[in-house]
Amino acid sequence: MSDGYEFHRSHLPGTNGNQGFDGVFIKRDASGNIEDIIINETKQVRADGAIQLNNASGQLPQQMSDRWIDNVILRMKDQSTLENLASIMEVNKSKVTKVVTGIDKTKNEIVILNLGKWM
Repeated sequence: MSDGYEFHRSHLPGTNGNQGFDGVFIKRDASGNIEDIIINETKQVRADGAIQLNNASGQLPQQMSDRWIDNVILRMKDQSTLENLASIMEVNKSKVTKVVTGIDKTKNEIVILNLGKWM
């Protein structure tokens, strides 16, 4: 991602690589203060044009819901490689935007959906 955003890996270690956020992007001002944080999940666009996030399953809330993000942040805090990123996101919660990027392979298009702020 450009425009001054830094990409941060946020998949949880010890999983099959599909748990955690697909991407966290942080933008800082010239002094290093955080201006904006984007949590991104990437999904395939279905044939009917829909983008499907994972529904609630077991103890996990629906993907990209505020409760799901809280759950991922909590699990990130238990990982030494992710605890700093989790803390940065919590301290700057009002600056976190939830985004889903849909990939439509049949049309060779990318669709970006802004889901709003993490509350």
